[in-house]
Amino acid sequence: MKQLIYGLAILAPMCISHQALAKTKPLTLSYSEIALRYEMFSTTLSGTTQNLNGGGTYLALSYDAFKNVAINLDYGNGTADTTYKNNKWELDIKNAASIGASYHTPIYYDTDLVFGASILGGKTTLKVNGSPAINSNKNGYGVNLGIRSLVARHLELNASAELTRIKSVHVINLTNVQAVTEYNSSSKLTVGGAYYFTNQVSAGLHYSVDSDSHSTVFSISAYY
Repeated sequence: MKQLIYGLAILAPMCISHQALAKTKPLTLSYSEIALRYEMFSTTLSGTTQNLNGGGTYLALSYDAFKNVAINLDYGNGTADTTYKNNKWELDIKNAASIGASYHTPIYYDTDLVFGASILGGKTTLKVNGSPAINSNKNGYGVNLGIRSLVARHLELNASAELTRIKSVHVINLTNVQAVTEYNSSSKLTVGGAYYFTNQVSAGLHYSVDSDSHSTVFSISAYY
């Protein structure tokens, strides 16, 4: 009887400790998420070495609809500006949206490999001294490969690589109104992480870079 009591006395703190850990540490990576993001970015003004600097706000929704498959939606707007050759240049980004799906599979303890594809769209207006110079409609697609890992009780680290193909139809207003169609392919690398305040709430920080732009993104996410 004494041995049983001693055994229970030893096991009880271990069980309590394990239960406390289960309550504070996300046991699995969640793919059902609502996120609010603020992005600070810098992109090259076409045909120059001058950068447009600005920011944008985006809302993202993900839902783990099927086994290992999540549906992803993203929507936002942004602005950027610069002064170049005594002219004020402004870039308005409107209705930047994406819809897609991703497949995730575990490759190690609390570590997932993620494959995704999405359809992209949006509009931009480039203004010179307040007057629209180029209006652009953009649409295309993207594919990405990433990794997510819970490396500590409250900390996730992640990274991804994305390839995009965008068709842009530009309406140029500088002289005569004319439409020009352009196709662009680009690749983007993103690294970052998230700190989990609880199992349902986290704050994230990410840095992305591609051939002619870079951005820093701050986010707040709620998981359901």
